[in-house]
Amino acid sequence: MGNLALSGTTSLSAINSWISVINSNLTSSRKYGYKETKLTLGLSNPDVIGKAAGTSNISIAIPSSSLSLTSTSIKMYEQGAITGTGNITDFAISGEGFFLVEDAAGKRYATRDGQFNFNNEGYLVTSQGLKVLSTGQDYIRNTISNAFIVNGAGVAKSIQGRTVNGTTFNNGSANIYGDRKLMIVQLPNPEKLHYSKYGSTVFDLEDYVPVPIQNTFNEVMDGINPGLMTKVATQRYENAFIHDKTTGTVNVQLNGGPLGLANNSRHALISAHKFTLFATETEFVVPAAGNINFGYSFGQKNSTDTIMDSGYSAGIDPATGNLAIYTYNPVNPLSPNLTSSVALPPFAAGNRIKLTLTVKDGSANIDYTNITTGTTATTKISVAIGQIENSYHSIGTINDSVASLAATAAAGSIDIHSIANVEISKSVMSGIKILGNQASYFNSNVFTFIPVPAQTVANDILNPENSNIVQSALEESTVSLSDSLPELSLAQKMFSAISKIISVNNNMTDDTNALIR
Repeated sequence: MGNLALSGTTSLSAINSWISVINSNLTSSRKYGYKETKLTLGLSNPDVIGKAAGTSNISIAIPSSSLSLTSTSIKMYEQGAITGTGNITDFAISGEGFFLVEDAAGKRYATRDGQFNFNNEGYLVTSQGLKVLSTGQDYIRNTISNAFIVNGAGVAKSIQGRTVNGTTFNNGSANIYGDRKLMIVQLPNPEKLHYSKYGSTVFDLEDYVPVPIQNTFNEVMDGINPGLMTKVATQRYENAFIHDKTTGTVNVQLNGGPLGLANNSRHALISAHKFTLFATETEFVVPAAGNINFGYSFGQKNSTDTIMDSGYSAGIDPATGNLAIYTYNPVNPLSPNLTSSVALPPFAAGNRIKLTLTVKDGSANIDYTNITTGTTATTKISVAIGQIENSYHSIGTINDSVASLAATAAAGSIDIHSIANVEISKSVMSGIKILGNQASYFNSNVFTFIPVPAQTVANDILNPENSNIVQSALEESTVSLSDSLPELSLAQKMFSAISKIISVNNNMTDDTNALIR
């Protein structure tokens, strides 16, 4: 009888967990993007009642008389109904994938709840204030929310026209922040996700998620974000980075031009988060002859920092035309220290250049390839991991001293044709991919750039094959009241029945003990 009471108590505990899960589902049945949780019950381990006659290692067991919790799972793959809301910042995913969002500390989460809004700074955020990420790991930002338009592939269309050097850019890429694409990711083990501190529709990824960046600028400007680096109104960096989808390029005005100053720096943040170990590769074309001042800055502690504030810069030095690496000079910030330099052969207008910056194993390498002529060069310096840990990096002018900016040719400009960035990480989330972009796979054991296909069709480079984004709509919870309410009733009846059995068992035990006494 004692065993019966114990079995009954174990069963009650399992059924109580079942009831809790059902109640949680019912409570969340009106939450957008909520996925129903299911609990599986099974029999406990068999009860061993003795050994087989004449043996010492063969046990005799009977099936357990108690229930136990076998597993709990979230039904991630079940599609919820999509309901129109009329709110332009609401989004529903029809098909696979999750939105990727980020908190103030840089920690990332996955969610299907697309009930977003613009905060006071113009960033697209969740109801919990988490920033929504683009495929370039940038934030989605807009200043006129009532004209915010996103197509089915998730591309946030620009809505502000601007005129630069007499040319009005209004071909769908005229927003000062550039076109951005909502990042929809497929996670390697979605069944292992669990709720985060932000609620039952925002899932904790446990570890940092290293998502690669790869963009040919045929559709969006993701991967570079000059708007996030602007320090003062007189230096609007985004005005010097012009995205032209007709040519699939981002034109960088290296001198004069839209900033209104003859000598000025130009910078665009790569992604919107901090890196430690990474590699970035950019291909660009020099439209006109003359010295250029272009490359990467890294190790910056603040998103608006340049080599004049902290960190390192690596790329083509305008004063000498050499491949060079500079370090921050705390004594005279206006004159960075030249740490390493190697001569480059002259390049002509129309030459296609590839610059690759690799920061790992205690060193920073900058590699130069003139794709047109086949010329290569490389130089490197030692870097302390502590100095670059969790720091920003950017693309643009590498030496902002007065002399170097003056050395940049007045007609200097370049056309960026592609950018790629991979992060060296041991994240448990390796295997993540951006849906629809066959080049965007990440493996922590592989450190190579995957070539972007030469022929890219508009709306195909990052267009999810098995998912679609619906604006002004939200995905309903997958909880079915018609299923959950009867299930709750059944669980409560089972709890009541087992409770009565335990009660009867206890009464019989008391009566038996009374007879013995």
